[in-house]
Amino acid sequence: MSNNAEIGELFRGLERDGALAAALRDAVRLACDAGRGQAAAIVADLDFCGEARHRFAHDPRGLLAELSEFREPDDPEHECAGDDQQDPGGSATALHIPLNCGGRTVGTLVFLPSPETRADQVTARTASLCAVLATLLAAEESNATRTSSGVLGREAFRRRLTSELSRSARSAEELAMLHVTLDPSAGDPADGENTWAHVAALGETLTDRLRRSDVIGVLGPSHLAVLLPGTSRLGARIAARRIELLVRMPENLRRGSDELFAAPECHLRIYPEDGGDVDTLCRLPRLRGGTKQNALSTVNPQ
Repeated sequence: MSNNAEIGELFRGLERDGALAAALRDAVRLACDAGRGQAAAIVADLDFCGEARHRFAHDPRGLLAELSEFREPDDPEHECAGDDQQDPGGSATALHIPLNCGGRTVGTLVFLPSPETRADQVTARTASLCAVLATLLAAEESNATRTSSGVLGREAFRRRLTSELSRSARSAEELAMLHVTLDPSAGDPADGENTWAHVAALGETLTDRLRRSDVIGVLGPSHLAVLLPGTSRLGARIAARRIELLVRMPENLRRGSDELFAAPECHLRIYPEDGGDVDTLCRLPRLRGGTKQNALSTVNPQ
């Protein structure tokens, strides 16, 4: 069956069943088959660093578990997705293919090609399926934030941050970005099902419990960001403690499970001390080698 026929069948199934997660899983498998790969998966965290969170993986031989993928923001060799990347252990080489929809990148296809397959061959063979994956990923993100009152998607959050940065620069005020990363306690993280919706729903529970000026956005499937205008580092630490407690409240627990999320991990970016542009402030703060910077593993407002 040709790529076009398989894509048509995928969309017919999506129209019939409305199962976006199933369509994403099938599209990853089809991309892996079309590119004659050994394994493939999606990464939707655009500014991830440290170990990548693979979603909807097609990995019959368990090869992705051997990859230790690091994209260090300060390392120019790792700035461009789409290049071959040798993992530190030397066990496999992964290709990162950006997934673009509507003029923006919505994710990355992590592709482990067969040894005899060149990168340009993979790109050519998977082009149509990468377009499908990008469309489905954009729909997944949009569905999650569209139904969550007061929670912004990535692009809307970045626009709001741009506006607040201009205001802070004019008034010489500090501005805090609080990153909250969460790991769903149920389900297979590699499966990736519903993680956008879970995090957006959690963000919605916080909207009525923070200041009116605070802005909540979803930057990734397990990555909330809280924009705190006119807030110092101390004020942001206090807010982080409040959010940590709110996440652990009984009414936020998932029905039929002990807890919705494990204890959140909070990270701070303070303008202008830690950065003065949108890209820097939206990136999880880590040092080279995965060491966390400005992490609040034990939040203490004192």
